[in-house]
Amino acid sequence: MKKTVLQPFSKIFPLVLLSALLFFPLNGQVQFQATEVRKSDNIITEKGKNYFLHEIQKGHTLYSIAKAYGVSEEDILSINPSIQDKPLPVGQVIRIPASTQIPKRTALDNRYLIHEVKPKETLSALSRQYGVRIDDIREANPEITGGLIIGQQVRIPRSKITLAQPDKPIQEANPDQGTTISDGRSPGDEQNKPCRTKAFIHKNDLFDLAILLPLNVEQNDNLPFSDTLDPDYFRFYEFLEGTYMALDSLRQAGLNLSLSVFDTERNPETIRKIIKSGQLNQVDLIIGPVFRSELEVVAPFANSRQIPLVNPLSSYDLSHGNRFVFQARLNPDLQISEAINYLASQYSSNMVIVGRMAEKNQPDFQRFYQQMVEEVKEADPAHKASPRLVYFNEIGRDFLTPESARTSIDAYLKKTVPNFVIIPSNDEVFSTELVNQLNTRSAWYHLSVFGLYQEAFTSHSLENLFNINLELMADLESYPFVDYQDSTVQEFCRAYRDQWNTEPSRYSFQGFDLAYYFGSALLNFGRNLTASVPCWDEVLPHRAFQTPLRFSSTGDGNGFENLAAPVVRFRREDLVRKRVN
Repeated sequence: MKKTVLQPFSKIFPLVLLSALLFFPLNGQVQFQATEVRKSDNIITEKGKNYFLHEIQKGHTLYSIAKAYGVSEEDILSINPSIQDKPLPVGQVIRIPASTQIPKRTALDNRYLIHEVKPKETLSALSRQYGVRIDDIREANPEITGGLIIGQQVRIPRSKITLAQPDKPIQEANPDQGTTISDGRSPGDEQNKPCRTKAFIHKNDLFDLAILLPLNVEQNDNLPFSDTLDPDYFRFYEFLEGTYMALDSLRQAGLNLSLSVFDTERNPETIRKIIKSGQLNQVDLIIGPVFRSELEVVAPFANSRQIPLVNPLSSYDLSHGNRFVFQARLNPDLQISEAINYLASQYSSNMVIVGRMAEKNQPDFQRFYQQMVEEVKEADPAHKASPRLVYFNEIGRDFLTPESARTSIDAYLKKTVPNFVIIPSNDEVFSTELVNQLNTRSAWYHLSVFGLYQEAFTSHSLENLFNINLELMADLESYPFVDYQDSTVQEFCRAYRDQWNTEPSRYSFQGFDLAYYFGSALLNFGRNLTASVPCWDEVLPHRAFQTPLRFSSTGDGNGFENLAAPVVRFRREDLVRKRVN
């Protein structure tokens, strides 16, 4: 359950010790930027008394908080006895007595309707209820800098209201409801709504990020100096190195972050101990862990605490039934659906789907073909790109029509228009024969071939793949693609070598892409992550080096799945591979 990885770096990677020390103080946490105590604008009323709601941040002391609010330390402790005689718990919200009574708002000003915030209400919910833009609500209530508070009175500009409202009085706050902050974490039915959240740089917020990885610090710490780290663990150190590179870049952009790294030891019991210790209770985002047995322990905890959880590497889908999970790796069914959407939108003219005769009656292949026909029809109502189907007979090494009549591939190709050939099989022998036949015809036909599975094309020469203008689905695990000709990738590689004295691996790129993406989300949208997902595509700046990310909820009660299906094209014109989707 160790939180520091200083020891394994110092013994196994002595050349990068200096760089590692920049990131790893002995307590295993990284504090990128100090923060001063800022007086909160959030005020609640309990039993006739007003209190500020103050969130404790790293570096705060009881003295500094009391000084900022102009009250005594004893006054704070008398209202918050749970923080007495112990270190201040970062992330906990405490009540600070307001030195003066602040009157409640009234509806005397006819320009505004006064709305009293109820449990789980967010700015997005108020925007939908009244048909008023969030920006207009914020403009009328400049004191709202974060989430809403139960009992808070919010001005709704009457001139901006577009939806009919029932004539009802303001509800009185129920003192038994407590002082729970409504910070937008409950996504409800707003997960797939259009973007209605205004992005701004949250420089004054301190975010807590926890990363859980099976680093096996204690085991690796005992390795002799001459030994090397087990590759099964090495990849997670590389992932972590890429993560540090991303967070350091975001720190320069204004992200104020406290980072804790936990070694899960690939042991569910270690995860349970970490959770029981309370160290994850107040974090704003969890990245990891990796393995299914670990994820199954952390995911219910994250759901119960409403903490966004990123499943970074595993294809095991935790998003169904858990509204706070972000599934980074496409599951196979989604990958096929996204491939079909891409083909229907990009391919035109003469489309040919080539299947194996042995797969003719298999439900998966028939489902793929039918879905392909439907998507193409929807994308092209003129039916100019209606796909045709032909089967390859591996025994006779010839082609058959759907009616099992002998034919040739030439009967399906045209010399006057582009030909789009789709190979949905993962059978390497079949694809090798088919690619060879198509390669011999590439001089007479304009060909573009799409392969759904990378493993079916591993034995081909690059020359043949360029000749047929191959496009391949790039999977996070089996075919991670990085464009090393891209100038930003080259710059990253140089910075990575300078920092770690080695070349970045696929896991380094994955760590960078995920950390930069979600760190940018925190910087631009604060803790309102799940509700702001529809806005991410418009705002988040990084074009992924290797792991494109585009999240969408799969329905009520579910989390978010990555729908970014990267496609890599082998361009014959200049003999390079480029990601085109």
